Amino acid sequence: MYSKKIQEHNAGLHNRTMGRTDEVKNSHGAFVFAIDQLKKLRRFLILGTEGGSYYSEEKALTVSAATNIIDMIKKNGKIVVDEILAISTGGRCPRNNTCVFALALCIKFGNDLVRHAAYEIIKRVCRTGTDLFMLCEDLKVLDKGWSRGLRNGIAQFYLDRDPSGLAYQLIKYRQRNGWSHTDVLRLSHVKPEDPEYNNLFRWVVGKELLAKKHPLVKAFEEVQALGTIDITRTVNLILENNLPREALPTELLNQKRIWEALLPGMPPHALLRNLGKMANIGLMQSNFDAPVKLAVAKLTDRESIKKSKLHPITILNALKVYAQGHGEKGDLTWYPVQAIKDALNEAFYLGFDNVEPTNKNFFIGVDVSPSMFNMKHSKVNNMAICAAEAAMAMSMAIARTEKSHEIHGFAGTRQITARGYGLNSMTPINISARSTLEQSLTEAARCAQSWGGTDCSLPMKYALAKKLPVDVFVIITDNETNQGVKPTAALNEFRQKTGRNAKLIVLATSVNPYTVADPTDPGQMDIVGFDTNVPNIIRSFVMDEF
Repeated sequence: MYSKKIQEHNAGLHNRTMGRTDEVKNSHGAFVFAIDQLKKLRRFLILGTEGGSYYSEEKALTVSAATNIIDMIKKNGKIVVDEILAISTGGRCPRNNTCVFALALCIKFGNDLVRHAAYEIIKRVCRTGTDLFMLCEDLKVLDKGWSRGLRNGIAQFYLDRDPSGLAYQLIKYRQRNGWSHTDVLRLSHVKPEDPEYNNLFRWVVGKELLAKKHPLVKAFEEVQALGTIDITRTVNLILENNLPREALPTELLNQKRIWEALLPGMPPHALLRNLGKMANIGLMQSNFDAPVKLAVAKLTDRESIKKSKLHPITILNALKVYAQGHGEKGDLTWYPVQAIKDALNEAFYLGFDNVEPTNKNFFIGVDVSPSMFNMKHSKVNNMAICAAEAAMAMSMAIARTEKSHEIHGFAGTRQITARGYGLNSMTPINISARSTLEQSLTEAARCAQSWGGTDCSLPMKYALAKKLPVDVFVIITDNETNQGVKPTAALNEFRQKTGRNAKLIVLATSVNPYTVADPTDPGQMDIVGFDTNVPNIIRSFVMDEF
């Protein structure tokens, strides 16, 4: 059992916590543990490097991540391909661009076996035209030619769909990143045997059709030709053919009736992106509006949310932007409706599987140092939320499962009193399992510490000073610790003085190559990102199931 292994580890750790050869300096000069190549790959795929981190620039992080991936590809690229597929299709990354980029690296630098495996998963990783065009652009930048295997892999993006699904892709994603379907089809030399597919491809590249147009194509062309002439006819075409927003002329997108027609067929991702726009044009003004009720029903449909693979952080980002009443860019403004905010709050938790509680005592420590709040360098996947806000939301996801918990914010050691650690070191976070996400974001801002320093040992020190019977410490941090004793030493001291074989779980918010969790300790674990698997992983670890 893990408890025996932890005891054995503690016995050997006492005399070797100082000057360990397996420690490295982080970006702020403190000694931490380097993560292995696989964990570094996962951090990149899940967290990305957009915006960089507080201590490292985006370019440096991307170069480091790419270098690591290329090295792994050359050693055993099949592992990289498998990780890309698992993370992309499992909905574990808020944005798919990291997986697409890594796939391009496999195609460029892999051997024949790795490239063949990469070609096979193109259709599964590149699920939309946007993904496909991104892959083509990445390969262009990498100066990768179009081999027969690559052409066949890309062809499957088109041929693995039914004709209606293919027509939808061709219309919805006509051009992105300087690429169009015309460009891709001419390079991939797709030659379908089915005449219906062949006719769709001929339509895309502007060749004479050999059969009747697909109904969706006919509706698209009619809507484009109508422009603003006949709104009623356009509305009917949208409803009859489930035309997406991208199929419409831009000048129609300020019409309330148009958005009312689009809403019933709008998938969850599109709904999140367009909540502000629909409110702005007057479609969603009150809890009593029929469109509001329809949007709420969509956002609280468990099966639909799970099938869409919406990442919890994507939903959290949508809530923050919607609740603030204005976009991050441009001058679009709106009045947020409470029913929509409540639905977004529920949607966040619907993505998580029902997790059986461990009934252990959890102490959740959230890093509230400046590096976690810097919106220039700590944005999560370049969204409107910072690392600390994502950490608060993840704390609540854990708290809703584990009823016996405390949540505190920590930064650097600034004030120590006879009663223990003062509020300048540990800040009680006033949220509970019943709090809304909006309340947690407000609380995150309140807890922000303006002074520098990060001491990840504080949760263990605090629990020891207060004689708290903690079974599991969860630290959510960017790992840029630079003050105090080492967290592993503080955990070891807590274990020895209390006789409790407490475990430590570190949730990483940054793509940097460090962790404060000791990889040699079976009672410590490093988790990257905030996907729907995290609560189940935590439970399995705490209950010694792996």
